[in-house]
Amino acid sequence: MEETASGPSRVTNPAPSGTQAPPPAGPSLHPSSLGTQPSPISSTEQSRFDSVAIF
Repeated sequence: MEETASGPSRVTNPAPSGTQAPPPAGPSLHPSSLGTQPSPISSTEQSRFDSVAIF
């Protein structure tokens, strides 16, 4: 069980990194409503969401 958690854990970090870049572009469509603050926050929040989504 430990090996499985360690394996995917490493792949989940680099994997979402590349997939995270595209997601931020989506929210950029309606940044006018939220502003530039959600941009940076979305990146960090997306990171957690991506990690949970993969799991």
